[in-house]
Amino acid sequence: MSRDDHSHQREPVDAGYNSRILQMLPSSCARWLCCAFLLLSQLALGADWRTPAAQLAEKLSAATGPGVIALDITNRSSISAADVEQVRHLLVSDLAASGVRVWQPDQAAAIATVTLSENLQSYVWVAQIQQGSAEPSLAMVSLDRPASSAASQNSPLMVLRATTLMSAGAAPVSEYVAAAPAELRDDVEEVLPPIDPLSRIGDADGAVFLQAGRSDSIVPESALQALADAAPDGTRVTWYDAEHDLNDSANRDQLAWLSERLGIDGPPVPGVATGP
Repeated sequence: MSRDDHSHQREPVDAGYNSRILQMLPSSCARWLCCAFLLLSQLALGADWRTPAAQLAEKLSAATGPGVIALDITNRSSISAADVEQVRHLLVSDLAASGVRVWQPDQAAAIATVTLSENLQSYVWVAQIQQGSAEPSLAMVSLDRPASSAASQNSPLMVLRATTLMSAGAAPVSEYVAAAPAELRDDVEEVLPPIDPLSRIGDADGAVFLQAGRSDSIVPESALQALADAAPDGTRVTWYDAEHDLNDSANRDQLAWLSERLGIDGPPVPGVATGP
């Protein structure tokens, strides 16, 4: 008894099934999908740098006037390398519209060094403009950071924070309270603690470098030592055979320490007070 084997073949799958599904959607849904796609595409592009770039270009062109400048950009913020290139392109374009052409440094009348930095709330762009032997000038613009943005690891993040304090080496707040008139003691006790260096230095979150002169005629050595004792563990304390305004050795140590902490590298300048 024989048996016939029948092979069953599937029909070819139509590679265009997506297009048929789209054709089945109402036209309003198709438009909605297109709009959503365009919106997501715009979000993927990141922040819009056109406004701050135009503002900075306007300040640069006002400082230099029409002509040729060199443009150097350093990124100390969390934005990507692609964003930095976009910022450069926008600056060059906006400067050209104002009659300022970006070219090589050896053929430029001015050099604009732009640093892209940020704090917890804003992107901050600072430009130093050097024209010949004149004193350099500064221009700065800022842009609010998106609430959802988080610092990435694209580049070292530099955050600046300022705190107002009384002069370092001041007496403890309790001595000011005791010396104040009776009717003002409550006010003095309320106002001074937030700006008292002896109280606040222990809150320092990061590296601390204290410099003091052993011949200081303004702040007693005991007061300076009290501040050093109140500093957090790991604080670097250096004493100099100098007056209150210290000396060249202290200046060099300070710049070297700041350069190391901020990741700034550059050749020393012979002949100046802080040079070799």
